[in-house]
Amino acid sequence: MSAFDFLVLAPGVPYNFQPHTVVLNAQKYNVEIIGDLELLSRSGHQIKTIGITGTNGKSTTTALMNHVLSECGLKTAMGGNIGKPVMDLELTDDMDALILEISSYQMDLCPTFRPNISILLNITPDHLDRHGSMAAYVAAKAKILEGDGLAIIGIDDDYTMSLFDMAFCKGERKIIPISTRSSIPEGVFVKDNILKCNTHGEDSEIGNLSGLKTLKGTHNQQNTACVYTACKEMGLDEGSILNAFSTYPGLAHRQYLITVKDDVSYINDTQKKSIPTIIHESNAVLGKANAYLAPKADRIAVAWNNISGLGESDSVRVVVTGNPVRPDIAALYNKPYPALEQDGVLRIFVMGGSQGARVFGEVIPQMVNNLSADHKARLEIVQQCREDDIEEVRQAYKESGVKAELVTFFDNVAERLEKCHLFIGRSGASTVSEVVTAGRPAIFVPYPHHKDQQQKRNADAVFDAGGAWVMTQEGFTVDALLARIETFLQSPEALFNAAENARTCGKPDAARKLGNVVTALASGWDKDANKTFDLTQGRD
Repeated sequence: MSAFDFLVLAPGVPYNFQPHTVVLNAQKYNVEIIGDLELLSRSGHQIKTIGITGTNGKSTTTALMNHVLSECGLKTAMGGNIGKPVMDLELTDDMDALILEISSYQMDLCPTFRPNISILLNITPDHLDRHGSMAAYVAAKAKILEGDGLAIIGIDDDYTMSLFDMAFCKGERKIIPISTRSSIPEGVFVKDNILKCNTHGEDSEIGNLSGLKTLKGTHNQQNTACVYTACKEMGLDEGSILNAFSTYPGLAHRQYLITVKDDVSYINDTQKKSIPTIIHESNAVLGKANAYLAPKADRIAVAWNNISGLGESDSVRVVVTGNPVRPDIAALYNKPYPALEQDGVLRIFVMGGSQGARVFGEVIPQMVNNLSADHKARLEIVQQCREDDIEEVRQAYKESGVKAELVTFFDNVAERLEKCHLFIGRSGASTVSEVVTAGRPAIFVPYPHHKDQQQKRNADAVFDAGGAWVMTQEGFTVDALLARIETFLQSPEALFNAAENARTCGKPDAARKLGNVVTALASGWDKDANKTFDLTQGRD
């Protein structure tokens, strides 16, 4: 190590706080540690640099800056923490500006490099696991304000306001404050969607920002004000800058306007990093949307233990909350299983999705017809049917002599669950959650056409606990169901035991648990949120 002049460290490698072994070795031999931005600066290029940092908005501001300058005819290159790494950029002497998104990690590795135009947007608590403290994080950001040149500083939070005061007192740079809250002396600000500047105590209007469809929100008004100020420093006129704002296409995943339909704007903002994010998966297998969002979520709330489709690196952020159920369903959790005598009535409740599944209307009446007369006399069936099938099914039960109530839709599911001894139906997430919270044994017939077999996995979660029987739709035949029902009629204790097992899967307080997860994360009390399991280190 001592033979090297310097070590170029990747920004992601721990540096100041809990430094990596390679950092400790370099320090041991007094080898200078730098990053790629510093290395590029030392190459001697003469391109004016515009550096942008802040907790939020860096990428949008960088992309917007590059768009405006390019639209106005300037030759630019963009990189750093966005797009290409700086060492992969093809720089030429005739370029007017090099626009860099700079993270705190990168700024930490710049002993001497400081942009000609430095923009500090905002600072909120972030990356404390990397820097060790808020003070160290702020100090890393503050380095961008050192040296000569222009500093454009958003002053709408306490941290950046303090750095503005400090930079102003040092007097190294020309400083222009930015605000979206109020008029500021010798600064640029936004009030009632109007971009304004203050010169010698007089406010003057620059332009209306309300029509910028890809730059909605107060945060984007701050980004826009900073870009306007830097572009003026680059010699552009107000009209050209405003025209370029109107053609900015937006940045993917950051307040990106997908489409407008029926006066409703659909926005993709999935890359927003600093607003606490919780996703909730109701099924026993992670759906496509949640599989995409899981790596970006601070907390992953799930309904079942051992959920499928979740990467090990994300599993440390999982909390099992269950699926929220209606209060009248939750109230059944502590109520006893209805009395079931050896030769008593067996009440079966059948639901087949919101519209009723045809397979239940075909198989169950035929099964009932094959029972003995004594067993028929003991059955009471409440069943959801398709409107097209209801009269045919009703006639089938009538001919069998079995008491049956048929409807196309239930508005009193809790009442029906409370009275039943056995549930037969599909195994969607809400249905399964309600059945197990009520503590009712079930025969689940999963919908067979989901590619990820989510209903099968939901049903299997209860089957594994001994609270249900799972029959594929192909295997849901008259003979198979007949054997199952005859077993229950002859040995009702099987249903009683399954009921207790099903109840162990129930989470009647899921809504409270999920609400507590949100409260803890939003309040900053959840210290284990946003963790990532390091696959190279092993578990604690």
